[in-house]
Parts: sequence; C-alpha cells; structure tokens
Amino acid sequence: WSLTGDNHFQFSEQNPQDFEESFLLLNNLTCLATQLEAVVAFLSQESEMEIGRIISFIHGPILENQPDNFFNWLDGVAHFSDCFCFVDRSNQNGSFLKEVEDRYKTLRYPLETFQLGKKSNRWAQILNPSPRRVSHIFDTPDLLDEEDTVENDPFLKKLPNGTRERSIPLLFSEESD
Repeated sequence: WSLTGDNHFQFSEQNPQDFEESFLLLNNLTCLATQLEAVVAFLSQESEMEIGRIISFIHGPILENQPDNFFNWLDGVAHFSDCFCFVDRSNQNGSFLKEVEDRYKTLRYPLETFQLGKKSNRWAQILNPSPRRVSHIFDTPDLLDEEDTVENDPFLKKLPNGTRERSIPLLFSEESD
C-alpha cells in the first residue's frame, strides 16, 4: 500500500475487501497518526469491514539501545494498540522488556503483552478481536462520549497551526508530520 496525497490508502495489488479477513501492516517510517487517520477513512468507505485488533510488534534489541524520545513514541503506539508482542527477547533485553510491561500496567493501559518465542505462542489470544486499546477511534460513534471521537483523540487532533495536540515522534525515519 501507499498513501495518496490526501492520506488515503492506495493498494497496489488486491484490496483488503476482496478477502474475508485481511492484515494491514503499518509502517514505522511514516507518521503513525496519519496512517491511523487513513485506516479510519478507509473503514468509513468500506462499511462491511471492521477492525479486529491492533497488534504492535516490538523487537527486543531496540529496548537495549532506545532512541531519544522512545517512550514518547511508545506511548503513542500503546494508545492505539490492543497488544504488544515482543520478539527476539534475550537475557540482555529482558529487564527493558519488563520496564515496558510495568510502565503500561502502572498507567492502567488495557493492552495485553505477549513474549513471542520459537516454540509456543498464543495466537488465538493475540488475534482475539476484543478491543483492548485506549483509543476509541474505531468504536461505533453513537456509543462514544464527545471526548472519545476521532476529532478529539489527542494523538490525531490537529491544532490551528497544523501540529498535533500530542505528537508521536518518528524515530525510524527523517520524515515528520
């Protein structure tokens, strides 16, 4: 996929609506908020489609050498995620992984965490479509309070000067929003 100039998805091969179930992989080199706005726009055009889960994969070694603003970025990711799946855990990054898990437990984020290994993984639980995210942008609008709408989500809301109320840093790209 790619994003058009007006931040809508353009699929190069087949569209997700051609399948009973689809996985959309977002890109860590592009502004997460912009991509999520594109998902919201896509879902508003495709009424038969709905979000199952937002799963964020975190590569264990990145926790050992965290870039500047790492937790600002991760807070934005956690806001929209139903679960974190940690991959490539080792003795060297285990304490950092626990720090991340403890952070979101302390903040009372409803997201689940999973450590994926080579042998057994709980894919049925990971792919369970029950939402566990802080953000309500994919919930039915008539069930939401005004502060829970897409327009009022702190990571998506744009201020009059065009910047977001709460930005998610781009750690892995030179691009900015």
